[in-house]
Amino acid sequence: EVLQHLPVIEDAANQKVTLQFRYFTATRGSEAMRHASVHRVLLGPPARFVATCHRSNTLKWFRVESVSDAKLDKREAFRDAATKGVDAYLRASLDGFHDASPSAEHSFFVSDPEARWVARNLLEEMRAEEVPGGIRVVLETSALNRLARFVVGLGAAAKPLTPALEAE
Repeated sequence: EVLQHLPVIEDAANQKVTLQFRYFTATRGSEAMRHASVHRVLLGPPARFVATCHRSNTLKWFRVESVSDAKLDKREAFRDAATKGVDAYLRASLDGFHDASPSAEHSFFVSDPEARWVARNLLEEMRAEEVPGGIRVVLETSALNRLARFVVGLGAAAKPLTPALEAE
């Protein structure tokens, strides 16, 4: 089952105990044992969690479906993170992605008639406002690459309105 390790991940967060887990990283295309201190679990879909990665000592997103083994490891010290820092990380993320770049406001336009469908199918962090001829979508995020992929996926109906988004 895809979510079989979710209870252990939730226990790691609730008990503030380090999680030891085998994780498939899509960018590397490989699986490895990892340690992380879990701070938030989001049930999704897809289910994922934000944790301090013990390898890089930074906050990272992990997808539960990419975990193939998980257990609590009390031998490895839990690395706490400030609630405000985790909240800021979540706010700057988009659809479970977070880039190293600073968070900034981005926007794009979607023309009618596609705007009606897009307005009902935006990612959670996006907000739309009606404008003549369609909608303007605005969000603040550091995940510029994920946002650009979303906009490109809308085809000719979408047009970036901020220079950084257009460049990406």
